[in-house]
Amino acid sequence: MIIIYYFLASILYFFGAIFLLLLSFKKKYHRSIPARFFLFNNPKFKDADVHFHACSFGEVQALKPLMQKFDSKAISVVTNTGFEAASKICANTRFLPFEIFLPFWLKKSKILVIFEAELWLMLVFMAKLKGSRVILINARISDRSYKSYLKVGLLYRYLFRFIDKNYDQSELDREQLKALGADEI
Repeated sequence: MIIIYYFLASILYFFGAIFLLLLSFKKKYHRSIPARFFLFNNPKFKDADVHFHACSFGEVQALKPLMQKFDSKAISVVTNTGFEAASKICANTRFLPFEIFLPFWLKKSKILVIFEAELWLMLVFMAKLKGSRVILINARISDRSYKSYLKVGLLYRYLFRFIDKNYDQSELDREQLKALGADEI
């Protein structure tokens, strides 16, 4: 399944690269798109025991008290605002690259901590392949997202095979995660 997923992501990247390149000239995306989709100024992490992944500013802020407890850490984000917030916590902050780059970019850590619903198949797969434990914390799924996730349920059942522990926000989230294939909730 991972080979098919990687192949489809590569095709998507091939067809979307020109659009992404053009979009990167917008001020809002000027830093994040070149880093995520072309690895521009987005080198591999320095060695770290704990890799935190959060999407944006709000998630970084919510994780801040936990992140500050670790000296050896790396933080990956998706948005510019997330990057700015995470950079104030840790110099070892990077944009999470598009999935086709993760096999070459991601470094081993003892633990990968994913916040809320940042479920990227190649991220969890490569982290496990490199020997990291993967933990999903504060897991939540909106009703709208849950319906979308069910449409590709096979993908999520496969993805959850690589997550060691899931800590959810509510009983409803717990039930939804179970329906998507999560164990160890």
